[in-house]
Parts: sequence; C-alpha cells; structure tokens
Amino acid sequence: MFKLSKLTQQALFIVPVTSALLFTQHVIADVYKYRDDKGVVRYSENPPANVKAVKASPDELVNSIQSKDLCALPTKTTKTNVNVDQKTKKTVAFLAIESSTDYKNLDLDELIQHADELTRETLSAYEEARNSNNDKTTRQEAKLRAARLNNKAVTAYLEIAERKAAIADERVKSLTESNASKRTIKAAKKQNRKQIKKVNRATKAQVRSERRITIAKARLNKTTASENARALKRQAAQAQANARKLARNTNTTAKELEVAKQRAEALNKQAIKAKKAANEAKATLAAAKLSETPAPVADPAPTPAPQAPAPDPAPTPDPAPTPDPAPTPDPAPTPAPEIIQKGNLPAVDLSKVPTPATGSNSLDIGPADYSYSNSGEAGTAAFRLNCEYSHMANDDPLVYPNQEGASHHHTFFGNTSVNYKSDLNNLANVGKGTCNGGIANRSAYWVPSMIDTATNTPLKPDGIGVYYKTQRTRDVTVMPKGLRMIAKDAKAEFMCNENWAGRGIGKIPSCGKGGFIRYGINFPNCWDGKNLDSPDHMEHMAHAVWSDSCPSSHPVRIPNITVNVFYDVTSSRGTKDWRLASDPDTATPGSTAHADWVNGWDEDIAKTFVNKCLKAEKDCHSDLLGNGKQLF
Repeated sequence: MFKLSKLTQQALFIVPVTSALLFTQHVIADVYKYRDDKGVVRYSENPPANVKAVKASPDELVNSIQSKDLCALPTKTTKTNVNVDQKTKKTVAFLAIESSTDYKNLDLDELIQHADELTRETLSAYEEARNSNNDKTTRQEAKLRAARLNNKAVTAYLEIAERKAAIADERVKSLTESNASKRTIKAAKKQNRKQIKKVNRATKAQVRSERRITIAKARLNKTTASENARALKRQAAQAQANARKLARNTNTTAKELEVAKQRAEALNKQAIKAKKAANEAKATLAAAKLSETPAPVADPAPTPAPQAPAPDPAPTPDPAPTPDPAPTPDPAPTPAPEIIQKGNLPAVDLSKVPTPATGSNSLDIGPADYSYSNSGEAGTAAFRLNCEYSHMANDDPLVYPNQEGASHHHTFFGNTSVNYKSDLNNLANVGKGTCNGGIANRSAYWVPSMIDTATNTPLKPDGIGVYYKTQRTRDVTVMPKGLRMIAKDAKAEFMCNENWAGRGIGKIPSCGKGGFIRYGINFPNCWDGKNLDSPDHMEHMAHAVWSDSCPSSHPVRIPNITVNVFYDVTSSRGTKDWRLASDPDTATPGSTAHADWVNGWDEDIAKTFVNKCLKAEKDCHSDLLGNGKQLF
C-alpha cells in the first residue's frame, strides 16, 4: 500500500488556491557535455579542466531525459550509457517538469516526488514574484504562466489520486477472491470510497485550474488590445490635427493636403478596428467570468507595435527663438484624507474616490464583427452588454431628489450626468454613456459603494455585466421610457471566483487575494402598466411568480434585468474588511444590498434587441442586437 507524503497531501489543498500565484522565470545553470578517458559521454556543471567540454542546450537535455539517456529524477536501476552527477540531475529536473505532463512512465513513489518538486517550484516562484514590481502587462503574463504551472501540478495530483484508487480497488478484489473476512473487505471498500472522493476533488480542482487559465488569457488579451487601441487613437488624432494645420497654411499644395487627409483617414480606420478588437476582448473576459465552463481562449498573440507616423509634409517655418525650458513642477502632494460618514454607516475617504469616467458622446453602433450561433432554449432568450464605472457620490436622485449629499455613498454606471438634481424623465436625452453603445444606452445603474473599512477606500469596480432576458418570449414588451425601480435584499447575491460552480449567498463572502468577487442582483420584471414610479420605488413592479407568470396586479412583462458587478481582490486581507456603504455597523456585511435602475435607452435600439433577440428566442450574447449590428 503506497502512502502520500505530507507535502503531497498538503498540496492537494494548496494547488487549487495557488492558481493566481505570480510566476518568475527559473534560472537554470549551464550544463556541459564531454567524454571521459574511457569514451563515455558525461554531463556536468563543472567538467574537468583537461577535457574538451561543449555547453549542452536545454533541448538536448530534454531529449536526453525523454530518451532515458539522462535521469532527472530518481528511477529504478536501469542500464545507461551516460553518467551524470547528482548536481546536474537537479539542474535539469525543472526542464523535465516543464517539457511534459506524461506521468505514465513513473511509478507512484517517483510521481509523488515529482509532484512535491513541482509544488516547491510553484511556491518558490510565488515568493519571488510577490516581491517584484512589474507593469500591468508583465504581471498578467506572470499570472498566466503561474496558472499553467499550477495546471500541471493538478494533473500530477489527479494521477496520484487515481492510482491510489486503483490500488485500493485491486485490494478489494484480491480480498474477495481469497475469501477474506467481511470486516476486512468492508474496510477496504471504505478506503476505496475515500480514494474515489479524492479523485473527484482533484478533478474539480483541475476544472477550476483550467478556468483560471482561460480568465488569465482573456485578461491579458483585453489589456494588450486596449493599449493598442489607445495608441492608434492618439496617432489618428495627431494626423487629423496635422491635416487641419496644413489646410490653414496658404503655402500647402493640393497634393500635400490630400496625402495628409488620406493618412488621417487610414489611421482612423485602424483605430476603429483596434477599438472593436478591444471591445471583443473585453466581452470575452466578461463571458469567461460569468461562465462556469468557459470555452478555451487562444494564447495572446504579441501585439504589433503601432506604426510610427511618417512625417507630414509641411512648409518650412520661419526660424523662431528657442524658448527657455519650463521649470520642472514639484511633485503633487498626497491629498489629505476627506472623511465623510452617515450615522453608523461605513466612513468614506472622498480623497480616494476614483477619477470619474469621460464616457462616450456618440452612437457607437456598427456591423457585428462576430456572431454567436447558440440559440436560446425554447421559451428563453437573452441580450447582454458590458459597462464601465462612471462616477461616485453621496447622491440618490430616486430616493433623495434635489437633496445633495443626502444619501449613503453610491457607485454609478452608464449615464455620466446622473446626480442629485437629475431629471429622470429626460435621462435618455442628456449625458454621455459608459456602456457599450455610447449614447444608445443612457440608462442609469447605481449600487451602494463597496468600502474597504481598513482604509475607508471606496473600491472601483473592475466592470459590470448587464443581462436583459426573459423566459416568456411571446409576452415580453419594451421597457417604457422613464421607468425606474429599486431591487432589494432578497434578490441580491455575492460569490467568490473560487466558488463559481456553487450558489451565491446574501452576504459578502471571505475571498482571498488575487481573485475577484461578483455582486449580482435581479430586478423585478412585471410592471403594473400605469405608473413609471411609486412612493417606495418598488410597488409599481413585481417579480414573476411560479412558471414565470406575472401576477394580475402587474400584468405587463418587461425583460428581466440582472446586474453583475465585479471587484478584484487586491488586499492581503482579502475581503475581511469589506462592507457596503449602506451596511450599518451592526448589520452583516452585504445584507443591505440593493440596486437602482432608470431607463435611458434609445427607444429604437431597445425595440431592436427586444424584438430581434428576446421575442425571437435568441441568445444574442454580448452587445449583439440580433439584426447584424453590434454595440461597441
């Protein structure tokens, strides 16, 4: 009967948690190949000075490992035509780990030792990476590599668990055949069941590991695509400015002006294409976070550096005196804390509020650059879109209209103009938009801010995903202009990414550093057909009852709106100090969760996705309108 080492037993629980660990490149010492005085090939880091030694490449060492000419791990006694010192074996051991995940040729003891070594390498890489300061792209690349290394470790532990289960099963069969006592057979079967449970746990860990790899790839794709789009946008703006400058110059020829305009137009097209790619990467990341078993994401291709703009033809200006260099400004001082607190609610440091977003002031709709083939199940359909953070304030124009600073702290998405004095009946005609589609969707979404009470910091969400869906497709109608409502407590749930396959809970869970938390809430989808609002902002709406039927008091069915807000967990304490801005100090963190929504959709756009997606029983995925067009 084989027994797992203590380190291996611990790793079965450590590995699923370490999928987000950072990873740094291993440094492998130089290994040299030479022949001794008997003509035998040897490998060593310190060859004798009197022999001719040649540096061995990593590929050569890996090939030697795979052909068993060189043993990187202890094995059974075999004949070999190469002698290798123990130090060299340790040097190339990691090459064996990186080059293959085929463990069939290792017996159980060797496999346990192999898994232990991989665990130590992973933890060592984490310690090195945690103390390094890298830019965002490098850090995300490190996360992706750490996830891949972790996936190999999970595979090794899964193989160990499966082998131990097989050993236990063979013992049961052996005892049965030899007419062993019933008590012995029962104990063996119990041991077999334990091993099967370990196999199941290891399998689930492997699924979680693969999902984290997918999210890491998608996040890296999003970052690189966004950076490329911003660079091209800057180039296009500069080219347009140069073209306007030439147009004002009386010495510019028609040909020079035409060349400048063509260049500006070409760069603008490239910028639009790059923006579409960035939005698609963003949608892929959101889908990966929302999906329990996401489709694999392709390895991120290296982002080509934006082409440097060719010098624009311009007339030679008159020489001008060289201006004196501007004095270097003093570094901006750290803003002093600006604490505000409402009663026994969490204190908020307003000096730490994230910078408000600019938003889009254009109708960002174009031909769809991808399609989603899956149709909804019979009687179900969905339309989704992605939004970004807009701004924060102690305002609530729904509950406290025209009362500045009267509310607990809120985080707003969508319409950038929303404040305490907003005219909610006219929201579709004012403000910019932070959701895909720009001013196609000037709806306002807001939730209580998430506060890290250890520092009084209001946390900036990583993003927001909004669903518009239905299960009774024939009955659904477009949301009336100016409709507003609040969704409260019982329809809210929180979930850590580590528990994605489970169910959400009605309080802020304990999530570890390196992951993220989802805060989701469902709005009622049955309207009384008369009132756009009510005194408590809820009575005019109702949730569908059994079989998704609307009650007779609220007979008009609108899309079921679900808002999912994501927060990255970056504190070493995880979420232990997190509370909603609406949570009194005596309440369970997250128990006062709610969300507000005011309709600001362009009516024609809203009719399009309701008719082409929801009524047509289609799953239009992210930002697709169902008519061949897409929100960007």
